Amino acid sequence: WSLYGGLQSAGAGYTAVSAGIGRDLSVLGALSLDATESYSQQSNQKRLKGTSFKLSYAKTFDEYNSSITFAGYRFSQEDFRSFSQYLNERYEGYDSLGREKEVYTITGNKTFWADEPGKATTVFLTYTHQNYWDRGSQDRYGLSMGHSFSFAGIQGISANLAAYRSEYQGKRDDSLSLSISVPWSDGRSMDYEVQNSGSQTSQMVSYSDNRDRNNPWRLRAGVSGEGHTAFDGYYKHRSMMAELESNVSWQQSRYFSVG
Repeated sequence: WSLYGGLQSAGAGYTAVSAGIGRDLSVLGALSLDATESYSQQSNQKRLKGTSFKLSYAKTFDEYNSSITFAGYRFSQEDFRSFSQYLNERYEGYDSLGREKEVYTITGNKTFWADEPGKATTVFLTYTHQNYWDRGSQDRYGLSMGHSFSFAGIQGISANLAAYRSEYQGKRDDSLSLSISVPWSDGRSMDYEVQNSGSQTSQMVSYSDNRDRNNPWRLRAGVSGEGHTAFDGYYKHRSMMAELESNVSWQQSRYFSVG
């Protein structure tokens, strides 16, 4: 068994505390259960408190170079708010993301030509069905492809192309993203990601340092889809007793959070 937890805070306006337990079932896969409790303040100063529960299952089929991850169920109370929901309500002045109630997700992947490093390509398929407290349900489909290659003497460069479609009340929303990661031989890497959804395009550049596997960290900066400058980063510390992670996130004229 393993225990894990976390804390996210954006000052007096938002705080979320999470705790969970996981179990490795050997050949049967892995199972985890966690709960997150949020405390948020709306623009009218009303304070909300809610809890979200999540059950996850994962299984890898090594003989087929495949895996399946099934987040079997997530239930959120009506007053629970994720950080993105809190920002949407507090600063955008409306609840465009909806108040999540139940989420069912299944994700699978398959690696082709796994024994040939120069050709190995992984395909991911994702399906999510989401119910809300304040609106109808939504379906989301995703397809992505990842491939690693060498260029100009640099080995292990990876590229990922992903496409998503959301369907809600007869309307479709499509998005497309491309990410490229260029590693350095000593455990560092530079990454670039561009994402387009409708008329909005975001771009982010990041630097990761994993030279010390017990103390990895990352910094990322760029421009959001709304045109705001954005920055975030994290630091993780692993020890014999526990694993600790801290993060910071900032977006121009919108928010600043530390977790």
